[in-house]
Amino acid sequence: VIVSASLAVLSRLQGGGTEMDGPLAIVAFGTSSVDGGIGTCVDGAIVGLLRSKLSGLAASGAPTTTTTGVPTGSESLSPFLGKWPHEMVCRNCWSQASVVALHGGVAARLGQAPLDSKVPVLNVGDRNGVAVSGNEAFLALRSMRPGLGRVLVVGHPHRVPYLVLLGVSAGFRVLVLPSDEYDALHWVDYGCDALGYDSAAEGAGASACTSIPETQRRFATYHTLLQSGRKF
Repeated sequence: VIVSASLAVLSRLQGGGTEMDGPLAIVAFGTSSVDGGIGTCVDGAIVGLLRSKLSGLAASGAPTTTTTGVPTGSESLSPFLGKWPHEMVCRNCWSQASVVALHGGVAARLGQAPLDSKVPVLNVGDRNGVAVSGNEAFLALRSMRPGLGRVLVVGHPHRVPYLVLLGVSAGFRVLVLPSDEYDALHWVDYGCDALGYDSAAEGAGASACTSIPETQRRFATYHTLLQSGRKF
């Protein structure tokens, strides 16, 4: 209920712009020592998604043809993602990106093996070597790219709604991927279970049982702030 109410308010806050309005950044979130996270397996999965979509991107902005495989084990993520307002879902964002911003474990992994792409890459996950929160990451991106209007948020599907709220709070028009792009990820190839959590976690579903209630708590806090007319 909290998620649905927050997303309804969110769509009104963002107005009626289209996915083609203004410069676009792709902001990819992984596991963070500040925000916590789903588990380290999601870092590899998100990096794999970025590589499949951005590696070999031509200078003209036209993406090369890539295949992420058939849906494997993540079908239960689709109903959750399907609740996004249609105007927030962007199918053409990869080829529109002017910059890629990285946070958490995704930044660490790509720092060791950079993307083969013409698109500039920024690390918004730390300040002077100290890890920062997702909220601070969006503010850092705003400072680095003051003319930026839109961001495509990429991360574990269960965390994306809260990250979207942070992006809007930072003044961006926020877009998300369609659910089938997450479904096409081979989560198990990165050590994740069917829901995209570390399969090595102690006890079946242990990570989900910890992460989802925490996300619900954060949504409740944000929803209370919205009702009082305040922002983060």
